[in-house]
Amino acid sequence: MALISPVVTAIINNHYLAKQKSLEYLETRSQVSSQHKRELFERFLAASGKFVALPTEQTFYKNEIAILDELSVSGYLILPYFAEMDRETIRLFLDGISDVNKKENIPTNDMNDFNYSIFPIVQTELEKL
Repeated sequence: MALISPVVTAIINNHYLAKQKSLEYLETRSQVSSQHKRELFERFLAASGKFVALPTEQTFYKNEIAILDELSVSGYLILPYFAEMDRETIRLFLDGISDVNKKENIPTNDMNDFNYSIFPIVQTELEKL
């Protein structure tokens, strides 16, 4: 009994430690993933804040075009994190942003699309984090 007891104790302890490390790894992975998503969403919201502040009937200069480019890039970075229906809504909005770059002014309905369609979708996704 004196010979078997330390072996059994070591096996049980090693199993427990392996299980604990596995759980710690999953928790760390979840936290890193959540932090990454949060950073992408914050980048998108910062770019969209600059977009909403743009005047709608103005010829764009390099600074305004850079804002639209940042909004497009950050928008496409967050697309994979949405459900199919929301993804399509956001993709259509982002396609409209590329059209804005060509027209050199922002149609009012693009601003309304963002405020009433896109922002609530992003807000819902952020609440899940």
